[in-house]
Amino acid sequence: MSKWSSKNTDRIAVGRGRLRKLAKSGVWHFHYKNQDGGWTSRSTQHHDKAGAIRWAESFSMQLTGSELGLQRPKGQVGKELISPALEEWLQSQRAHHAGTTRSSYASIVKKFATFLETQPAVTQLRHLTADVAIAFRDWAMALGNSRVTADNNMVCLRSACNYLIAKERLAENPFKHCKHKHPIFFNAKSPTRDTYTEAEYIAILAAATSADRPKFVLLANLGLRISELAMLESSDVDTSANVIHIRNKVTHDGVQYQPKDKTDRCVPINPDVHQILGEIGVEVEPGSDRYVISLPPTKSRRRYLERTLLDNLKRLAKPIKIASKKLTLHNFRKFFISQCADCGIPMAAVMRWVGHDDMQMVMYYYQLRDKSSQEAMNTFQIRKGAGSDADVPPSQETQPPDHHYGGASKKRGGRADVAREDRTIPHAREYLGNDHAKTAFPDRKRGQSERGGFEPPVR
Repeated sequence: MSKWSSKNTDRIAVGRGRLRKLAKSGVWHFHYKNQDGGWTSRSTQHHDKAGAIRWAESFSMQLTGSELGLQRPKGQVGKELISPALEEWLQSQRAHHAGTTRSSYASIVKKFATFLETQPAVTQLRHLTADVAIAFRDWAMALGNSRVTADNNMVCLRSACNYLIAKERLAENPFKHCKHKHPIFFNAKSPTRDTYTEAEYIAILAAATSADRPKFVLLANLGLRISELAMLESSDVDTSANVIHIRNKVTHDGVQYQPKDKTDRCVPINPDVHQILGEIGVEVEPGSDRYVISLPPTKSRRRYLERTLLDNLKRLAKPIKIASKKLTLHNFRKFFISQCADCGIPMAAVMRWVGHDDMQMVMYYYQLRDKSSQEAMNTFQIRKGAGSDADVPPSQETQPPDHHYGGASKKRGGRADVAREDRTIPHAREYLGNDHAKTAFPDRKRGQSERGGFEPPVR
């Protein structure tokens, strides 16, 4: 077995080489040609794809600079002013992140600039130390930032410093976490928000306008990000293969689009999506391309659709009696994944559909809701006592003690060969697939517990 991941999404051409992901540890490595023309591998120390790409691009610039003799003299490293250096880093992020992410980075940089106004002695990059980083963290928390927000601030500034280090404008990263010497990060986790229940999803569709309802159905049945829905074209809909393509492309009106995960993927179409596409009139003749979601002329389709659709969704809070905080567009994506989990769809397939190559990211969504957990727990029962008369079926009452749980396990090396069908958890057939249930439980009524693919009801 190769030590490198065999997935196509785990091999990316970037900068002056290519990135590959270790199968076991999940760490990305950058492969490039050295001065002798031989291939060299170097660890990026990143588990996330976006961080590895930024590292590889910065390292590629460093290699090019060293070959062209453009390296900065050692004595000048760190003498640059902080604010212009951070602004340059923000400009470099335009090629890597969407507008919402860049705006978040810009707000953190602005916050840090406000903090520096209270530190007149900190003006140059060499003045940045771990003590300054901790002082900024405490200053932000005094203003009301939570521990999660404080960690996000540190991650942003750490990325900026890594960029400056790669360009040899900073000697070391002051925002690098040191567990024992300088504990900068709290490693706090955001509280998990419950996704929609099926009843809430039906209520949203019932209260939504006729213009918004198809958009909500597509988000919930395909697990798309709102930006992916905004840029979806009729040429991306392949009814013959029964899939929708999410891909890097130039749209029919000349817009360069790249999904957030920077990879191409396919999402299967279920009957509800077929119905919505038919109502919208997307299934058109080849060659006549247009957007699936019709919007008025606007500078950014992604921002316009997100802003208007979210405002309309929030207005449903009072009529359907759902907390406004819970009504988010991203919650439809979480609802899709949780429904896939309830239907028993393998996690690997769901990861391909939603465009996640990080299992932990999908595990965050791949959870049973409280109602599903309670229903599952109601089917779980433990017998009162092993070997008691109450637990032995009538047909086994006259048999020797060897056939009871204790006797059988002692004489046969721990194997309890009592009738296994009598020890099956009640209602186990509800959790088996249709084919297995027909053979294991031939007495099941037609239609009982038949759970096909993911098809949320549309009303």
